[in-house]
Amino acid sequence: MPKFYSLIIILSCLFLACNNQKQQVESPETISFKTDDSSRLFFRNVRQIAYDKEELTAAKLNIYRYKKRSEEQHIPVLNLALVENWRFDEAYLLIEPNDFIKQNTIQIKWENPTTAEKGLIEFTASNKESHQLFASKVYEQLTANSRLEIKMENEWHRILHTQEQRDAFTTTVYDYYRLTLRL
Repeated sequence: MPKFYSLIIILSCLFLACNNQKQQVESPETISFKTDDSSRLFFRNVRQIAYDKEELTAAKLNIYRYKKRSEEQHIPVLNLALVENWRFDEAYLLIEPNDFIKQNTIQIKWENPTTAEKGLIEFTASNKESHQLFASKVYEQLTANSRLEIKMENEWHRILHTQEQRDAFTTTVYDYYRLTLRL
């Protein structure tokens, strides 16, 4: 009988560890960059395999880009880089639009087909807070299955509409939330 209870406990732990997408995230406006030893170890030992790693030794930064991200150049694509500043125990998100998006200010229009809610998310690269806030707001709409469009030259174009693009964006934000202790 003790083996049965041990098996139940182990299976419960595995189920909770694998069911991480259902955990609640703090408000998108919550800004946090701090990491700790356990979150960094988890990322390096478990999640890093899903990323391409770039080391900037002079700046003491590691940059991670999701391996399955879209690298298309003929349509608008928003990718993210997860930046680890191990010297200060911090991590940041960096918005990386592809070359198709040639503008300093990004406007994303969203519409949720279930609730009929609509909104606009604007981004101008200025500091690490603006990158995180924008990524969090887009993540919130992607997880709500909203339709997203980007304004380019006074026209609206679909963006982050393929499953590959959506998964790359949401997975990177989710891993960032785990790294910065927001989950």
